[in-house]
Amino acid sequence: ALEAFATEMKDHQNIWDDVVVVVVSEFARTLRENSSNGTDHAWGGNYFVASGSAAGGQILGTFPDDLSNEGPYVTEGIVIPTAPWESLWNGIAEWFGV
Repeated sequence: ALEAFATEMKDHQNIWDDVVVVVVSEFARTLRENSSNGTDHAWGGNYFVASGSAAGGQILGTFPDDLSNEGPYVTEGIVIPTAPWESLWNGIAEWFGV
């Protein structure tokens, strides 16, 4: 669906540089199962921005190379964020001229 939307904005509407799409995960999940064989809510979610005028191909924050509990960004199966989720809005606000 996102590819179809981007194609429409690029090829038919010719406004892709004037559009920004933000996809936000409501919450993250733990890396390990709970006692019910499911996962619990956690902190380190994932989000992405797509736009013709966005500087793409970047990871903001620190991507954990080690997802074990011994890694620097994981505690009890929970990925600890290195940047607040609100920080993605800074670039979008600047893009809007705010």
